[in-house]
Amino acid sequence: MLATANPRIDELAKVLVALGRDRAAAILQTFPEELLPEIADAMVRVPELEEEDVTSTLQNVLMGLEEETAPAGDLRYAIDVIATAFGTEKSEEVKEAIDPRGKPFGFLIEAEPELAARAISREPIGTLALALASLDPMIAARILKYFDEEAQAELHMRIATIAPINTQLYETVERDMRERITPRIKPEGLEEIPGLEVVVEILGQVSKKVEKRVLEQIAERDEELAALIKESLFVFDDIALLDNRAIQEILKSVDTSDLSFALYPAGEELRNKFMDNLSTRARENLAEEIEFLRNPAGGEIKGAQKRIVATVRTLEESGAITIERGGGGDDDDDDE
Repeated sequence: MLATANPRIDELAKVLVALGRDRAAAILQTFPEELLPEIADAMVRVPELEEEDVTSTLQNVLMGLEEETAPAGDLRYAIDVIATAFGTEKSEEVKEAIDPRGKPFGFLIEAEPELAARAISREPIGTLALALASLDPMIAARILKYFDEEAQAELHMRIATIAPINTQLYETVERDMRERITPRIKPEGLEEIPGLEVVVEILGQVSKKVEKRVLEQIAERDEELAALIKESLFVFDDIALLDNRAIQEILKSVDTSDLSFALYPAGEELRNKFMDNLSTRARENLAEEIEFLRNPAGGEIKGAQKRIVATVRTLEESGAITIERGGGGDDDDDDE
């Protein structure tokens, strides 16, 4: 990691990346705004954190850190944290202050490393070496990671032996590459295809039997994708669509603490759905628990909601409750 003038900023940046956006944003709000560009710039250059790095960095700061909350830092992450903490307007100001477009080949910093690697992979080897040599070493390493071993070795050799280049030629090469590559890596130049959403909508129209069969077949190839689709098929807010009998079954099966965390940010309709199916005493107790939470962490809320949704899925699979589907019940499925 290329150090800033302030080692404490470098260490802070490492912690902010390890904590994840929401926790990092909460911490960042306590710092003077004039430090934001320096902190954001340091976050951009945080390397990928191994599990032992996270543990040693955080120690008593964070307990039970999940592996996915320790990504590598990048420009989007840094700006996203600042937007969460201070709002979009401030994040745009900070982005402008550390704008990578003002740096040679800085346009590559704005893209995901894998996307940047794909976009430049067909460039002449000499041009590639020049571009990567111009970047911060940590960012160059992230892009190089997505080239095959032979290409990596060749590029390392080219970078190590790169010769001085005429300033005008350097600027011409950089400008030409920027003009050709930028449209292929900027978000506005990419067509968003909501594949997951489409799959969820399709499965929402078929019977439970078909859904189960499709998910099982996907799981044979990619368990993580199958789990993601399964989670997306029914989210916490969808509970508002269930009937009172289903709500009562859920109330019998979930922890009250989870329910209070899950309902903390919920809208009136969903909260009332649960409250209306509780006794007066239980309703008062739940309302008190929610009131006493006082701005719980986003991770605690999401965790509670996820556990309740898992309970709903279990109840459905056991036949205790029914989740209506657009395609009707299991009887409409064709037999093989």
